[in-house]
Amino acid sequence: FYIADTGVGHRSSPVPQWRTSIRRLSTNGTSPVKIIEFGSTPPAEPIGATALTYDPNAKHIYIATGTGIVRTDLDGSNHVTISTDYAASLTISGNKLYYGVSYDGLIKRSNLDGTNPEVFLNVSNGINYNIVPSYIPAYNIPAGLAIDKENKFIYWSSSTTTSGKEDQGTISRAPLKAQGTLEPKDVEVLVEKIEVPSQLRLIGSYLYWIEKGRWSNSVTSIKRAKFPTSKVKAPQLSSHQEVVVSSDQSDIFFGTDFVPEKNTLWIRSFAVDEERGKLWFAMESDLRVMFAKIVETELEGGELRVVDGEVGDVGIPVGLEYVR
Repeated sequence: FYIADTGVGHRSSPVPQWRTSIRRLSTNGTSPVKIIEFGSTPPAEPIGATALTYDPNAKHIYIATGTGIVRTDLDGSNHVTISTDYAASLTISGNKLYYGVSYDGLIKRSNLDGTNPEVFLNVSNGINYNIVPSYIPAYNIPAGLAIDKENKFIYWSSSTTTSGKEDQGTISRAPLKAQGTLEPKDVEVLVEKIEVPSQLRLIGSYLYWIEKGRWSNSVTSIKRAKFPTSKVKAPQLSSHQEVVVSSDQSDIFFGTDFVPEKNTLWIRSFAVDEERGKLWFAMESDLRVMFAKIVETELEGGELRVVDGEVGDVGIPVGLEYVR
């Protein structure tokens, strides 16, 4: 595995601090190692991270950090910042990098070295000026991206920043045009009323997605569904969706801190091995006490097995990629 660890900065409670990093871990939970770190030291201060993706052709890892998108070799060498955009999501298709930008709600694409960036689609629904002036995010953030090369669609999840409407997230798609920006009429909303949707992956005929949950005690889950390649008439009903993984099914989703208070570990990212039918997900809680786990299950769900539950090994994981 390759893991994007967002790091830990100052907390009101005394907890260890460490820098943002990319980590590597065997699929059996052994041989944890940090391959590269980001942020100042001393004292150790993170720059934050939000997403990770892998280019199997060039053998490059891309990480979205608080200071931009960084590309690195698998051993952490030759790292370079290819974009200063604050991305919430990353994916690669062909010779293009697609990324969703947090602040302005744009989906952009560029060459794999970051050159020739262009706005592909605006999903912001406007800018939320109720946020403090130093932080003006879009109403909607493209929190997850997936590309269907065969049927020429781009899928994205939109997570809303509007207070009180965090359960109004959506999953949408549009034609994957080679050139030019998309128009609103091109967009199909596939799923609506989701509590903080994030990462997407197309696996076989299914689209998988994370529903992180709104509150610290909300249900966190991975779901999947099939969608026709013909134009959909209305968003899909929940009865057509399959729950692959849910915090309702196991105590491994919870940790108790020193108060003591029970904390839900949110699912932040997942990776798959289609050949073996495996799915792994990373979850974390970074409130008063740091909890983190990498968990294994099957593509259709089933028994859960903790691969590694040590924060010292996996950090605070917000991105997960499986690399053969």
